Amino acid sequence: MLAALAAFAVVVAPGALLALAPTLLLFGTLLAGAMPGEELLHRLRARFAPRARRRRPARPRTYRAVHLRRVGRLIAAALAVRPPPAAPATVVAS
Repeated sequence: MLAALAAFAVVVAPGALLALAPTLLLFGTLLAGAMPGEELLHRLRARFAPRARRRRPARPRTYRAVHLRRVGRLIAAALAVRPPPAAPATVVAS
């Protein structure tokens, strides 16, 4: 029954089976009659824990000078100096 359930879970939702792997492993050890204690669980966890990364020595951060062209202001100033466009001539017929 358990094998059929595992095969069904692999076909339908393999991600769920992967998420439940630690629980299934612990359940399997309990079914086998082994009673893992707290110390054993901590040792197993420490054995497979990722190691701490070595930190690189801190060095001062260098900044590059950034030169920006002020194109937006130049266009705005050029458009602000121009007069508005001439109104079209309208003839009012009476």
